[in-house]
Amino acid sequence: MLSAKTSALWVMSLGIIFLLNGCDDKKDPYPGFSKMVSERQELRKAISKEKETGKTQVRETRDIKDAKSDAAPTVVDERQIEITDSISGETIARGVAYVNKDGKITRITVYQK
Repeated sequence: MLSAKTSALWVMSLGIIFLLNGCDDKKDPYPGFSKMVSERQELRKAISKEKETGKTQVRETRDIKDAKSDAAPTVVDERQIEITDSISGETIARGVAYVNKDGKITRITVYQK
C-alpha cells in the first residue's frame, strides 16, 4: 500500500491537474475591442480640448459649407410619385421626386394624402 505521504501527493497532483484544465487559455471573443475603446476615449479628449479652445467652431463651419456645396446636384426633372401599400394597393401618400441628368433620384418630397 501507499504511504500517507505518497497518497497525499497523488491527490494533490490530481487536484492540480483538474485546476489547470479549468484554466483553459481561451481566445478573446472580441479582438481589438479594448483598442477601439481607448481610441474612442482619446478622440473624446481631443474633441473636448478643441471645444475649449474654440477651434471646433471653425472646423464645423467649413464642414457645413462643403456639405452644402456637395448636396446641391443639378436637378433636371421633377416627377410626381405615389406611395402605395403593397398588400392593399391603396395610395398612402403622394410626392415629388427630383431627378438629375443621369436619371437618379436626388431628393424626394413627400406630401400626405
